[in-house]
Amino acid sequence: MIEKHEAGCLKAKAMNPVELREIVGQWADGYPVKISLQSATATLDYKAVFWIWMKHLAKSFTERGRDTTEQEMHDLMCHRFLGYTPERIIGKTTISPALRTITYPEQLLRPEFYWFMREIEIWASDTGVQLPVHDSQYTDDKAKEQS
Repeated sequence: MIEKHEAGCLKAKAMNPVELREIVGQWADGYPVKISLQSATATLDYKAVFWIWMKHLAKSFTERGRDTTEQEMHDLMCHRFLGYTPERIIGKTTISPALRTITYPEQLLRPEFYWFMREIEIWASDTGVQLPVHDSQYTDDKAKEQS
């Protein structure tokens, strides 16, 4: 799949090396080509489990008498484990610290996401909440670490 991405750039999705070679051959035509490899699967899988857990935690806290939303749980977990960006001064402007999240100021990398999810799992257990287990990249990475 090839689509126009930015001025002068094309974005292509190749599922295997043969497709990648065909795409490059079709569009390079003697021009320099920049290739970046991305694995959306792991990040999306981690994100999916993260939001399932936020929903589960919110429901659990609500059942205990503390009305809580998924977004509030998101903010609490990010506050506890990711912290805040530093204050920045650009010229005469001061930019206040902001909550780090799974996507801000940049996407968490897979090892960072694993650490973050592990911290959430431990915290949830300490507060008496058993998080649901899903067949996911997180459980795969956890099994690798524990073997």
